[in-house]
Amino acid sequence: MKGNGAICASRADLLVAAILVLAAFCSVAHADDSATITNLTASPPAVAPGDRIEFSFTVTNVGTTTWEPVGTTFVPYATPQGPIPYPNESGTYYIQIQFVNLDAPDPFAVPLYMVVPLPTVLSPGQSATIDSYCYSPPDVAHWAATFYLVKVFVYGFYTGMLSSPQQAFDECPRFEFDVELGTGDSATISDLIASPLAVNAGERIDFSFTLTNVGTTTWDPIGTTFSPYPTPEGPIVYPNEYGTYYVQIQFFYLDAPDPLAAPLLMVVPLPAVLSPGQTATIDSYCYSPSAAGHWAATFLLVKYFEYGFYGGILNSPEQAFYVCPRFEFDVDNIFVDGFESGDTSAWSATVP
Repeated sequence: MKGNGAICASRADLLVAAILVLAAFCSVAHADDSATITNLTASPPAVAPGDRIEFSFTVTNVGTTTWEPVGTTFVPYATPQGPIPYPNESGTYYIQIQFVNLDAPDPFAVPLYMVVPLPTVLSPGQSATIDSYCYSPPDVAHWAATFYLVKVFVYGFYTGMLSSPQQAFDECPRFEFDVELGTGDSATISDLIASPLAVNAGERIDFSFTLTNVGTTTWDPIGTTFSPYPTPEGPIVYPNEYGTYYVQIQFFYLDAPDPLAAPLLMVVPLPAVLSPGQTATIDSYCYSPSAAGHWAATFLLVKYFEYGFYGGILNSPEQAFYVCPRFEFDVDNIFVDGFESGDTSAWSATVP
């Protein structure tokens, strides 16, 4: 994926994801499930990476079985594996959106997936009109979003069974849209690498990435002193630096009950003024957080006191997590340099 950095996942997650995608395209016939999706509308037709798209459609149960809605939490971002339903939700139903990059050499090789839960139980003959939204994928391209029904862990279907992503594209309702780099502030971060990806608490992680100004404004670097420690509030920036730019790293503790609620923050200053079209390769480092478990470090640009962006404007840490480049790493519960679990007293110091 262009500009989407290093995205890591555990073997277990990828295995479950593969099972889900395979289950969604099982070729066994089930004539009792049949659906229609009508009145599909979506806007806007052109967006920046990560921008919001509103859509509406009507789904009708034209088969002979009753659809119990899946209980999976709605997430408005498409990912290669899609959300993972709980095992006890086997046999429940949801609407799946399949996103394919029509500019890719093989658009159907690695679709992105997103789930829209049904609003209620739908018996044969019943309909529901669903108004919802998604955030666009990060890659600049012409995209198609295709809609169909899935019975969890069993199969995907529309008026009949679906056996492949291309069949879903050919037979099911869809809307198409363009992801474009916008005017004003727009950035890409590419070639993101990090090492090591398994560390003790407080241990150093080196990383490198390439930052490109693909917008129409010039970025003046923030003057904040670099500190390689992530904290809940992030570094303190002086008021006279209003309107300057920096790379922000958001650290998400993926083992937390709500991993996207309160990320730790860290600033990486720009090495120089970056005018439109200019690129900088940044080699830097951080010290890992103290909590043992699985973490993600997500990279975005921030215009100080105004907003964060990557391609387009970012509205929440959750959106940044799904849209922006990131690397993932594991922290052991062995502490170095005097760190103790939950202790951030040393995190304001600058380490040579």
